[in-house]
Amino acid sequence: MGKLLKQNKVAYHHGNLRVALLSTARDLLEENGAANLCLRELSRRAGVSHAAPYRHFRDKQALLKSLIIEGYELIRLAEDSKQASANLPKEKLFIAMTNYVEFGLAYPELHQLIFGIQHNNLTDNEVKSAGKACFDQFVAIVKDALPTAKKNDARFVALSLWSHAHGVLLLTPNPRNKGRGVCDFSGENAAGYMKSLRYGMEALVAGSFGQKWKNPYLF
Repeated sequence: MGKLLKQNKVAYHHGNLRVALLSTARDLLEENGAANLCLRELSRRAGVSHAAPYRHFRDKQALLKSLIIEGYELIRLAEDSKQASANLPKEKLFIAMTNYVEFGLAYPELHQLIFGIQHNNLTDNEVKSAGKACFDQFVAIVKDALPTAKKNDARFVALSLWSHAHGVLLLTPNPRNKGRGVCDFSGENAAGYMKSLRYGMEALVAGSFGQKWKNPYLF
């Protein structure tokens, strides 16, 4: 995930100012949060005139909306790039879930901007369309992993799985929640939490279809 964002970091030259501004805005967002993001500081950090950002973003709200839309696209791109190494549909599903968690862990402020209720005023048709495309891609991954599932069943399972991954992120300490989370993904704990994420995925899938599932943590 980090590699994808680094690939989007470009030096400014004629014709790609908007891309450079969004890349710089992501950095400022993670450093200071959405509340402290401003176009004046963005122009200073990007090394352009104070008026330059306004050619692409009429105000701060427009900039935040663009970051949300780009965030959805980054999640989709990361899913596509990582799945190339997986052969089994269920492995692709697990990769998609871990990718979402990795995205939230690496960029908590961007994740909060996309999914937090504080910015509901930024939800217009363009943002909704980007979010729907992101979720529909995940539903398609679920459907491939569960070929016998009906369309509505796949959407229900996808929502349950995404909620599971989202809950893991909410329980993880980060600057946004002032370290109040109870999960710690640092160091050797990371592998354990990813394993539990997989067990949760398998349990949710089995439960959705009335299947028995043996918890490997229970003896």
